[in-house]
Amino acid sequence: MKKSWLIILWTLAVLIDIGVYIVIGIMMMADDDRYYGPLDKYGDTSPMSGFDKAITYLLWTWSFVNIAVTTILILQFIKKRRLALNPA
Repeated sequence: MKKSWLIILWTLAVLIDIGVYIVIGIMMMADDDRYYGPLDKYGDTSPMSGFDKAITYLLWTWSFVNIAVTTILILQFIKKRRLALNPA
């Protein structure tokens, strides 16, 4: 039962990650590269609004956390598998 929930959660995390990358791609395409106006007060030339930037950074952060958690889970699975195959 525990393993099936882990697989379901991992699958959901991967699907959410794919959605995050799609949303980030759309937002980056919406950021018109032909326009570079004067620097704003943060030293940025991007025409993206503050809200768009905040959402983009939030999605990137979620994505990196998700990748880190997935990597840890995979390493734990490999470690348990090795111990099961070689119980020395």
